[in-house]
Parts: sequence; structure tokens; C-alpha cells
Amino acid sequence: MPIMGGTGSYVHYLSKILASYGNTIYIVTKGTHEEEKRICKKIWVFRLRTFKTPLLEIILFYRVSSKKLMDVGERFKIDIAHVNLPLVPSFAVPQNLGKALVATVHSTWKGEGEALKHEFFLNLNTIEKVVRSCNRVLRFFEYGLLKRSDEIIAVSEYTKKELLENYCLNPNKINVIYNGVDVNKFKPPSDRDKAKRELGLNAGKIILYVGRLY
Repeated sequence: MPIMGGTGSYVHYLSKILASYGNTIYIVTKGTHEEEKRICKKIWVFRLRTFKTPLLEIILFYRVSSKKLMDVGERFKIDIAHVNLPLVPSFAVPQNLGKALVATVHSTWKGEGEALKHEFFLNLNTIEKVVRSCNRVLRFFEYGLLKRSDEIIAVSEYTKKELLENYCLNPNKINVIYNGVDVNKFKPPSDRDKAKRELGLNAGKIILYVGRLY
């Protein structure tokens, strides 16, 4: 399963953890070709091919993913449908998919638009131009999915604050769950000073920021 971007990493590791608890996971994502693959006993990946055309590719992906989700919902017993926002609009997720709908919000479209509003428009890439130009439309579809969700996971207190300020949502259904980390892969070395020397760093205190400046 390829890991692309922050949300891709999130889905990858979350799937592995959920599968380790005995859950069966079905993932619908983009790919270079149409594929249905069983990654392991408990994880299935459905890759959907779309045209490599800016903007059109995204719209087509949402359309075919909606059909694929309907197919998956009919073939398998789905208890929880889990979506990651702001990347998924409401029309991409069929009604009554699973017994419950859970949305994890990594950021909001308003926040994404605010981060871009002072940039010179012609310097933005195609996706960034769409985010800034069509922000109200994106927020409309974002809100549609948030209203439908039975539970909402915000990845930070700031994200929860954004949601409550921008949308009329029940605060009781928004829970803050911070992004996790693979502690088997990322853990302090037994000899910290040695690790610093190997990286060419001074032996003093080192402050590392990991994240997006948004």
C-alpha cells in the first residue's frame, strides 16, 4: 500500500492498527490502474484509475469512488465508513454506507484558503488555485459531509475550534484525537549524544518541529 502525503500515512498506519485488533479494512483510493488487491488477511485495497487531467481527474475520481463505495457496501458488511476531510466531498460518499459514518478532519477548506490568500495567484499550482477560487463551494460540500457524520475526529484542538467557528455542528460529536506515531520506528536512541554526533549536530539541546506551517 503506497504512502503518499500526510493523509496517506494516516490511513496506512491506522489500517494496520485496526487490522491487528481483528477488524477487516476496505480502502478505496486512486491508482495508475484499476485494481482490487488483498494486502493481507484483513486489508483490501481498491484502486481506481482516473484521467491524468488537472481538476477533471479529481471530479472523475469522486464520481467513480462513489460507485465503488456502493459496490463495496453491497458486497461486504460495513459497520463504519471512515472518511478523511477536507479531501472528500459529501457527494462522493453514498448515503447509508455502513451503520455509522465517522469523519477525521485534518484541516478545513477555509483554513486552506486562508493559508493561500496572500500568495500571488499565478504562482499557485492548479489545485491551490481551485482551493482559493472555489473555496465557498468546497466548504459547502465539506459541511454536507460533516452534518451527515455520526462522529467527527479533529486532529487538534485548533481544528475543533475551526469547525465550531465555521459550521453549525454539535460540539458533543467532535472528539480530538491527535495523530499517532509508530513507536517501533520512531523512538529515542539509547545514546542521544552519539546520535547527534552522527548527524553533525552539537551536543546541546535540539528542538525539532515536525508538521506543516499552516
